[in-house]
Amino acid sequence: MRKNLKLILAFLLVFTLFQPMSEASAATKKVTVSSSSAKVYSGPGTKYRVLGKVYKGKTLTVYSITKNNYYKISYKSKKAYISKKYVKIATVKSYKKYSGRWFTSATSKPGVGLDLKFTSNNKAKINLYGIWWSMPDGSNARESDTDKYTITFDKNGVGKVKFTEGYALNKGIATVKLSGNNVYLTVVYPSSYPENEFMGSYIYAGKHKLVKRKF
Repeated sequence: MRKNLKLILAFLLVFTLFQPMSEASAATKKVTVSSSSAKVYSGPGTKYRVLGKVYKGKTLTVYSITKNNYYKISYKSKKAYISKKYVKIATVKSYKKYSGRWFTSATSKPGVGLDLKFTSNNKAKINLYGIWWSMPDGSNARESDTDKYTITFDKNGVGKVKFTEGYALNKGIATVKLSGNNVYLTVVYPSSYPENEFMGSYIYAGKHKLVKRKF
């Protein structure tokens, strides 16, 4: 029994010595390639097979880092490694200043608008709505709106979301652009959607320039 135990311990020692460079687990993060190009390897070092190249500006997802500073990444759906010196932590532009209610007019109805509630730098919960009423006091007011959807904005401040509005149940596509002191909303109801034969929504199709709502 003692002899078997010694054999097992010896095997484990040899097995450990010949393992690849150990990796420290890390929270998944994004990095971008900072050099003009960088080689990607099958293992954590230049002695491993070259799988290909990535180029400046390419965004990579990092899963772990080795003791010799190689990032473990996914490359063409395969496990791969890239030297830490060729990449930098990716920064995501923050659009949180656009949180709030936006409308076609700051002080009056009717019109089209949206609410944005940011949950991260570039991701927000969005609610689209349109308002119409027949009397100045708001009587007979009618409104179309949507359930809250999630929209993600790219580096240019543009996001797109498919939605179903609540008044006539029309299915639409909203493109939102964040720029300067305004939000620009473009609403399209594709005719290919059979539900859109009756266009009764107050979230009007077309391009809308929105400002911060004050009412």
